[in-house]
Amino acid sequence: MNKLYTSLLLCLINVCLQAQQAPPASFKSIHEEQSNYYKNLGLNDAQYAAQYINTLTTAKQTSTQACTLKKKVYGWHPYWSAGAEANYQWDKLSHLVYFDYEVSTSTGNNINSSFAWSTSNAVTQALANNVKVHFCATMFSGHATFLGSTNAKQTFITNAINLLNARGGVGVNIDFEGMASSNKTAFTAFIQDLHTQLKAANSTYEVTIAMPSVDWGGVMDISNLNSSVELFCIMAYDYYYGSSANAGPTSPTYSLTTSYNQNISKSITYYLGQGAPKTKLICALPYYGREWSVTGTAAGAPTTSGSASVTYKALRVNASGNFNTKLWEKNCFSPYYNYSSKQCFIDDAFSFDRKLEVIEQMGIGGTGIWALGYDDGYTDLWSVLENRLTTCGVKKCTDSIFDGGGPTRNYYDKESYTYTISPAGASSVTIDFKTFGLENGNDTLAIYDGATLTSPLIGKYTGAASPGVITSTSPSITLRFKADNGVNNIGYKAVYTCVSDSVKPTTVITVPNVWESTSFTASYTDADVGTGVDKGLYNVSAHNGTEYRSNAVRGFINDEFNTTIHPSWTQKKGTWAIAGGTLTQTDVISNNTNIYTPIAQNISNKYLYNWKGKAQGTSSTRRAGLHIMCDIADSANRNNSYFMWARFDDNKLQFYKVQNNVFGTPVIDINYTFVAGQTYDYKILYDRILGDVKLFIDDKYVASWKDGTPIATGNSVSFRTGQCEYVIDDFRVYRSRGNTTNITVGNTTSDMVQFQNDNPSTPACKIRSVAIDLSNNWSSIVSKNVNIDWTKPNTITTVNDGSGADQANITTNTISTNYTASADVNSGITTYYYAIGTAPKLSNVHVYTLVGNSTSVSSAPLSLTNGTMYYISVYAVNGAGLISDTTVSNGFVYTGTTIIVGMAQITAQLNSLISAYPNPNNGTFVLTLPECVGYSYNVINTLGQTIQQANTSNYNTIIDLQQQPKGIYLLQIYNNDKLIKTQRVSVQQ
Repeated sequence: MNKLYTSLLLCLINVCLQAQQAPPASFKSIHEEQSNYYKNLGLNDAQYAAQYINTLTTAKQTSTQACTLKKKVYGWHPYWSAGAEANYQWDKLSHLVYFDYEVSTSTGNNINSSFAWSTSNAVTQALANNVKVHFCATMFSGHATFLGSTNAKQTFITNAINLLNARGGVGVNIDFEGMASSNKTAFTAFIQDLHTQLKAANSTYEVTIAMPSVDWGGVMDISNLNSSVELFCIMAYDYYYGSSANAGPTSPTYSLTTSYNQNISKSITYYLGQGAPKTKLICALPYYGREWSVTGTAAGAPTTSGSASVTYKALRVNASGNFNTKLWEKNCFSPYYNYSSKQCFIDDAFSFDRKLEVIEQMGIGGTGIWALGYDDGYTDLWSVLENRLTTCGVKKCTDSIFDGGGPTRNYYDKESYTYTISPAGASSVTIDFKTFGLENGNDTLAIYDGATLTSPLIGKYTGAASPGVITSTSPSITLRFKADNGVNNIGYKAVYTCVSDSVKPTTVITVPNVWESTSFTASYTDADVGTGVDKGLYNVSAHNGTEYRSNAVRGFINDEFNTTIHPSWTQKKGTWAIAGGTLTQTDVISNNTNIYTPIAQNISNKYLYNWKGKAQGTSSTRRAGLHIMCDIADSANRNNSYFMWARFDDNKLQFYKVQNNVFGTPVIDINYTFVAGQTYDYKILYDRILGDVKLFIDDKYVASWKDGTPIATGNSVSFRTGQCEYVIDDFRVYRSRGNTTNITVGNTTSDMVQFQNDNPSTPACKIRSVAIDLSNNWSSIVSKNVNIDWTKPNTITTVNDGSGADQANITTNTISTNYTASADVNSGITTYYYAIGTAPKLSNVHVYTLVGNSTSVSSAPLSLTNGTMYYISVYAVNGAGLISDTTVSNGFVYTGTTIIVGMAQITAQLNSLISAYPNPNNGTFVLTLPECVGYSYNVINTLGQTIQQANTSNYNTIIDLQQQPKGIYLLQIYNNDKLIKTQRVSVQQ
């Protein structure tokens, strides 16, 4: 802090008119007071920087995580704060405004010799941290002269363009204070001209206006200024000023008294009512307060002399002890202090937070800071900004809410806002209305069960009928308040509470069958009784005969590091080995070891990277982590990627973005206490579309960050260590999913499951599922084993006709068969089926019937025809329901016990004289008959076709089948047109 103003008492001003009136002509704002004071000291930016003493060099590191602003934070940096930028938290600033270019009313040139725009380190640092930079042009008197001079206005505009061009700034903040209503038209025209010329010079250049907390003269013509102004900045301070007749808050959230009814809430409502768009309106707040000499101790006591400003740092240092006893003024929501016949009103972190809550509640574009450096390293207010206005904000589970009038005053005309209450981790919200009273029919409060106005309407209330106690069914509740410009009633005062959610979600996997042989659909049931499920993720792995591994082509990894380092890993640098079922790295010299593996990271929107890690060794700078979304994993810093980095000896958890092998400061940098030798479960949840990153340790949420330009695709991941023995286990990558996923099965490189069961008891497929809820609670990881077999059983080798050795003729109509066993290494044989038919594979005599695991079976008595050839067909079924090829017996002839030939009965002995020989033969054989009268024969192939037919009167008849293919033929012998015998003939030519 500058030595010159650590105990500075600024200009003393005589007591003026009563506080409820407009300030007198002699009124000077804090901007003018301090500008005049420091100008009179005659020191420049460099001199202030040279004498700056940074007493809190580490305080700025207390921010818990990297955050993204949801609203604008517009910070004025006066040149006398030079050096204090060392403690600015740049990620909490959208704009830095260098103060001040003091405009000459006659020429338009700068008349502040301390204006060091071109060399200011604060400007340089802001630009380096991607913070927009403006400069502030001030004018505290002589407005008519300047606004009436074409040359002066043009000179200023030309200078402004040149200054922005030269420094990389993007805007001008116009702070013309004390203008009269007669300046309104000319001022509006000047702003329009300035905007036109700036845009012509560079389309990104901006014009902003610093507006008084109360527009006493009605100078601000919002409707005509709107198209030319990027931001309307309410200077929401100087409500009570140096010459106020009574002490009071410099920046009252609500009104201290009923006689002087001006405050932040009313100012915001007023400017919105004048037409300022909510997104363009910001409310700047003071990092200072005021003390007055007073005649009493009651809040707002009468003053006896002028006042001095007190910076936030002076409050925190409290060198005098004046701020030991804080008092609270409930009407205006401001702390104050009494000491030595003085009274001081100055905001602390709590009252500052309530001001930001009003900004949130009103839905305007953000806040501003007068002035940067006045906290000088104390981070209380930065933390409040983070919690209220960034993505890291956590809304309290219990708090009070009011209309614009605050806890004790009536609301104002034209209040209109929508406010959503979404406490962190809530499953429901209850609002208890302690006070309620609106102008009946004209002013309304609508309450919605959810986070938007499209959520279910709980009720719309007006008049004196209070909503009472209301509880949402969702984690959020939304209020829509509207008031006309008529009667202002007591409004509403309420307390909300929430039911927090610490209950883990659940996830269940279901699959259609125990065994699968083709691709199938897995279904997931995710449930959460609290805030609701945010997202489900899954991982698919397959057993390769040794271990379960995932197909990285499909965006999964499963590595349990059981035996050896898998060939998919490339050991770029370091000493990597498998030890005790873990992956270990033992090189403690290298600062950047590297082992990487490919994985497609462009399929699902979200990826979850999960592993167990343990730091060992004696180094004092041990660190380790994981690169994700890499595009060139064997380069120094994996080219383009992100990486999570645990600093075990510094007790830090960090997250970096790497671009073109360069990483700067961590985008997440938080304190985390690590214990050497302890295994931690790490999770990185990354949304490659939205850029959202969440970090978890042992399933506890620890930090988050949003990348505005996310890396959308990656081809590998890489473990990295620095001077650290590191032990890694159970590394898995999950993908986001819906309620169902298609699990692809097969032996192509793109299939998720590329292996079948090794045996019936070792499932080839394992599906894992995990879910996260909206309160960052993780479910347990559940798994589902699925058996896989896509190959049919081995073919049965032999089917015998009969109960023992194969029989050519069977005389009983109870048919037996036996066959060799089939086999299936993947799923085993569960059953056999057999059938009997008059041709191979036909089942027209006995349908295919379940046998079980037996390799023999006998049928029930069948209706068979004597002399007919029958075939037995058998196939096997495996555990997956797949069927082997059908094996067929060589057939048997059903003969019964007696054959009748022609008109006479012949005995079986005579019938045995009929024969065909040789059998087998080469296509020619002899049919021998006992008689020469009345015989004929047919030759039938296996298709049932008659290929030869003839009558014969010879004892020996030569039958020629040499033109027929080799195989089994049936020879049917007839006597007097009656079938008397059927014989199989084997042609083996």
